Amino acid sequence: MNKFKELIKSYEGSSPLFFYEECVLFPKVENNFIITDQNYIDMIKSVLVNNRFITVSLKKKDNKRLRVHGSQIYDIGTLGYIVDFKEINNGKYLLFVLGLNKVQINETEKTQPYRIVATSPLFENTDIIGEKNKKEHLIKRLETLIKIIIEEFPIQIFNDQKVSLEILINMICSYMLIPSKEKQKLLELQDINLRYEILIQFIDGEISNSKQSKVLSPILPTLMD
Repeated sequence: MNKFKELIKSYEGSSPLFFYEECVLFPKVENNFIITDQNYIDMIKSVLVNNRFITVSLKKKDNKRLRVHGSQIYDIGTLGYIVDFKEINNGKYLLFVLGLNKVQINETEKTQPYRIVATSPLFENTDIIGEKNKKEHLIKRLETLIKIIIEEFPIQIFNDQKVSLEILINMICSYMLIPSKEKQKLLELQDINLRYEILIQFIDGEISNSKQSKVLSPILPTLMD
């Protein structure tokens, strides 16, 4: 937990904006992005030689009221720290970003081919009553869901005592194929307990649907790494 606090200490309140159509970055979770846009590639190269901070926001669709300099984004996103960045193939780049803190996007300024945004932190209630029992219940429900299509899965990776329930919830929210708009709603919740309850409902719904149709929304390979 200290690594997140130490990184945030050096953040000065503004960073380049990276908005993505399908992926929501959650706090305390690392996510990977494949980028092809040259403006973003130039942005990342610039950020890597500076402080490595970017603000990640989900790009909106079909809502012209929240346009920011011509593009539509949600004004609640996540401050991220670029862990690594490398070229893969055909001019594509793989970006590794660690989510640090949920933020409110207040202002944007386009002084570069990309935007710089001013942000303020949004603090969540992360106090959980009965964390041990809730964590065990979440892992059991996830195990039930996974075993419907995968007979052998190292579910014990979620039992790591170093992984808090908060991080586990955000990992599952991030890596499961939940529609991006629903992920955004989960991110915007101010209470981790409510995020937990909704996630359990989603998993239970997937279990019920999978038992009937044998169709399961796959979990991204990141969970298996």
